[in-house]
Amino acid sequence: DRIRQQIVNNLGLAGLNVESQAKVNAPVNLARLKTSIQQNLDAKTMQVNIKAGGTSPRGDLFYAPFVEFGTKGKVRVPAGYAQFAYQYKGSRTGTFNELLSSITQWVADKGIDPDAAFPIAMSIAKNGIRAQPYLIPAFEREAPQLVRRLKKIKP
Repeated sequence: DRIRQQIVNNLGLAGLNVESQAKVNAPVNLARLKTSIQQNLDAKTMQVNIKAGGTSPRGDLFYAPFVEFGTKGKVRVPAGYAQFAYQYKGSRTGTFNELLSSITQWVADKGIDPDAAFPIAMSIAKNGIRAQPYLIPAFEREAPQLVRRLKKIKP
């Protein structure tokens, strides 16, 4: 019916807006995280899911939640998202060699002395990385706009 379709259309718009803003917010090195951000609208259940990370043709992007929330002593979880963030605590982590490989590529891309890769990787392994929120801020920005649009739907 007409009202249901308007709701689905607004959910789809919200999903696209969150996806777009999250891509703007996402830190970029090789753009793997940014390109992994996708929304999926299920019109039947009237749900929109936005995901970041997962598997891709270029490998497993297990680190998406670590970028969002940080790691070790640098974890920052926004109020109301503790249960969501908790599901990633202690989840798959890469090996030190995978970290070193990524950092080696990063220093090369940035024109930094290649000898800096090992100490940087050691520092990350010991101290963690700071949170670089990209998905939750995009959602928080869009949610009130979606509510406003849904309230305008007339029966």
